[in-house]
Amino acid sequence: MLNGTAIRCYPNGCYREGRSPRSSDIAIFQIDPLRDPRWSSLVERSVGSCVFHTREWLKALQQAFRYEPLVFTTSRPEDELRNGLPFCGVRSWITGNRLVSLPFSDHCEPLGSDREVRELLRAVTGKADSRVRYVEVRPLAREVPEPFLESEAFWLHRLDLRPDVPDLYRRLHKSSIQRNIRRAQRLGVRVEQGREEHHLEQFYKLFVLTRRRFHIPPHPIRWLRALVSCLGEKMQIWVASHDNCPVAAMITLRHNRVVTYKYGASDSQFHSLGAVSLLFWTAIVQAKLSGAQEFDFGRTAVENKGLATFKKRWGSEASELLYWRYGELSQHKWESRPAITHLKRCFEYLPDTVLIGVGNLLYRHIG
Repeated sequence: MLNGTAIRCYPNGCYREGRSPRSSDIAIFQIDPLRDPRWSSLVERSVGSCVFHTREWLKALQQAFRYEPLVFTTSRPEDELRNGLPFCGVRSWITGNRLVSLPFSDHCEPLGSDREVRELLRAVTGKADSRVRYVEVRPLAREVPEPFLESEAFWLHRLDLRPDVPDLYRRLHKSSIQRNIRRAQRLGVRVEQGREEHHLEQFYKLFVLTRRRFHIPPHPIRWLRALVSCLGEKMQIWVASHDNCPVAAMITLRHNRVVTYKYGASDSQFHSLGAVSLLFWTAIVQAKLSGAQEFDFGRTAVENKGLATFKKRWGSEASELLYWRYGELSQHKWESRPAITHLKRCFEYLPDTVLIGVGNLLYRHIG
């Protein structure tokens, strides 16, 4: 085991190897969130939950990448679920095996009291063995508990939607956001939303173009189809068009009163139209009118100052988002590996079919 002490989980609890469970030990149970209805109930009533906790998101991860989701809890099988820490096991011959909470999720707050979460984290580190490179948790706002260490840092931008629409508009940056919105409206840019196959195809064509621009392969389209299939109305695809030509698109996810921006794409030839700003503004207004109270702009790498500035100009508030890790702490981001860094320089020139093929190969290994 990584910490030298094995913790075995059994159907009736969890205890340290080599001795019987005592009454003073806290039992830890492992459940399947796709089959246990108590998980969805906990997610719905928990203030700290988000779309990444939902059964639908976990099912999409399983469907697209064959990850097996699991949840650790201190609640007994016959009791109501009071807490939970979700994970997916990622098995990879390229990047190594690990437990991640959760793959492709911007954040995933452990659900439960501080004491319960500490017990759950202790159980997870006990379960990790030499076959697991690390255990990663992506919380919103908690102090890093021992033996975890900070592994990555991001900015998280969130917009309060409780003010009325005119007030939200007044808070937008005048010269870059408001002006672009007016330009797009004046030039006849139209925004459509939906989840039909043609919406997905329009988005993905722009997505491949955008990822090429940043020298990164696109996510497999099977992942986006899994989101459409599993999330249903919780997912929306937004497409901005000019003269019937799609020029920008984005994907948003909905959970309770929070709308989350997840993926975006655009054709840089048409950036001067202001379509990206109109796209975001339309999604924000619709979120507000549908009863949402927050628009989550998602995580931003601390070194990406341009994107952080763009999100701030919408009137959003930034907070620090820290990931924790137990185990190997060396730099692990796939795009930072030397061989991949050199390969990225070639991505701009690869045919679409080859670039998409690289994404189909890699993304299951980098979740």
